[in-house]
Amino acid sequence: MLSFKQYLNECSKGLVEAAGDKRFWFNSRTKKLVKVTTMYHDHEPVKNPEKFGLKRSQVLKFEADIEKGRDTIGGIHKLLVAAKWVRIIIQHFTSTGSWSIEAETLAQAGAAAKVLSTKHEAPGRIFLDYGRKSAVLQGGQIDDFIRTGKIIIRTEIGSTMARFR
Repeated sequence: MLSFKQYLNECSKGLVEAAGDKRFWFNSRTKKLVKVTTMYHDHEPVKNPEKFGLKRSQVLKFEADIEKGRDTIGGIHKLLVAAKWVRIIIQHFTSTGSWSIEAETLAQAGAAAKVLSTKHEAPGRIFLDYGRKSAVLQGGQIDDFIRTGKIIIRTEIGSTMARFR
């Protein structure tokens, strides 16, 4: 099972760009979804801090990192995580597509999936990276996760027992 970061490293940059992926930041507190229009997630808050509830003075020191071409800016990531922002990538490199959600908690990831499901078609897979854990959801697990915000693992014996109750 791959973590969110390992999964992104495996996908080549050219494949991700050619696939027409969509990148978003989602605030789990306010339920606000912000589309990333820059090349990398961490560049968007530096370019448009008002969208994220930040002041220009808070992000001014990170402009040098963008000029150096860094895709990940640790200081920005810490600011956004503290404000309950979740990183999302929607990829369409297969016919069914996939969502990658990186959050601090499973509840934040569940809230992000619920909002995404209202605006985008359901994916074939969801890659979750929450806290220090990761998971890959497929099939019926996706519907259960979007509905409940929890990872539900169904077994054959459990399904059989449920039918006889």
